[in-house]
Amino acid sequence: MTKTYTSRTSVVFDTATSIHEMKNMRERAQFEAFNPHGLLAEKKRNDDIIEKLVDDGVVPVGWSLAYGFASGDDKQLRKLALKNRVTGSDLRWAQSMMQRHIQRQEEKIAEVTEV
Repeated sequence: MTKTYTSRTSVVFDTATSIHEMKNMRERAQFEAFNPHGLLAEKKRNDDIIEKLVDDGVVPVGWSLAYGFASGDDKQLRKLALKNRVTGSDLRWAQSMMQRHIQRQEEKIAEVTEV
């Protein structure tokens, strides 16, 4: 029986489904920034919904700036993910800011999509 080898990078960027699978703060930052289950992927999904709402004329164009892609919080998470050393406090702050932005997006989306 052949044992398959999965690189740690592959786990962090692709196959992990939870941040709890990460071994250190740097991996956690990379997970949040680049993994399809991370915070930036969640924000991107919300950005796409907002973009569709704008394109369909459901909400004004200003939503793209106020709730969509214009957040600086995503830049902070990406910046941390590229660092060699990530402190827990910096990561928790960036996660908190991103989670608040995502929550705000989801609340605004829910306001216009509820029946």
